Amino acid sequence: MSVGDRTLTRLARLSMPTIAAVEGFAVGVAWSLVRCCDVVVTAEDAFSAAPFPQRGMAPDGGLAWFLTRSLGPTRAAELLMPGERFPAPTAAAAGLVNRVVLMEKNG
Repeated sequence: MSVGDRTLTRLARLSMPTIAAVEGFAVGVAWSLVRCCDVVVTAEDAFSAAPFPQRGMAPDGGLAWFLTRSLGPTRAAELLMPGERFPAPTAAAAGLVNRVVLMEKNG
């Protein structure tokens, strides 16, 4: 088992609640890390993406499993196959994000 797989497995199995805070983007296996968490708070302009199909690859880090568990197989496939950006407001509407927040930009 790779270091990444061990990290994702341990995070998903923690006995305490975990919170993901996303500012910017969660792409590829980073989206898997976010999906392992119990609560997801994301900036309004953040996005997630799984560009694996565009590279002829299957999603890694258990992303397909996490999304299928959260959304069902049809909706998960709809998100994963095109490999397009999935904006925070859309993720919140789909139930993948608990809270979308407006981030203040410093100078």
